[in-house]
Amino acid sequence: MELTTLVIYDIEDDWARTRVSEACKDFGLERIQYSCFRGMLSRNKREELYERFRGIQRSWEMRWKHYLSSARLEINDSPDTPERGAIGYWQPAFKILIQPLCEKDIGAATYAYLFVDIGGPGEGELSPPWTTDGKRRLREKSREPADDEIDLPPWMRNDDDGT
Repeated sequence: MELTTLVIYDIEDDWARTRVSEACKDFGLERIQYSCFRGMLSRNKREELYERFRGIQRSWEMRWKHYLSSARLEINDSPDTPERGAIGYWQPAFKILIQPLCEKDIGAATYAYLFVDIGGPGEGELSPPWTTDGKRRLREKSREPADDEIDLPPWMRNDDDGT
């Protein structure tokens, strides 16, 4: 049986974070936040995704092993710090949550979304103002217009003839 599944992660390493994101997309999950995906997965698919994440973690470990020569790495299936005593302190390098939700949980969800209707017919594809392209477009649009570009009402004009 397929259940709505959330995958939420906090990974600082760009290489690993990209691989986790690609894995979520490969399993048909939809991005709903920068580091959060949602979609329908069966128990078997969730286990496959879990194994894929573990493979990414092992690859990350191999990539960084020479930099972490004195560090101990411990894979854990819980957010709790490892029981083994730390030489310094345990720092999570990967935090990934795969959370299946039942229909009752989905129905009880509360959302706080804000939607913005950007552009209109004939305006083409406009980037939202909070993106880099959108900010650039706003800067260009908000430049001070030249005097001859302003259509002032007659009573505000400073014409030579006083009209």
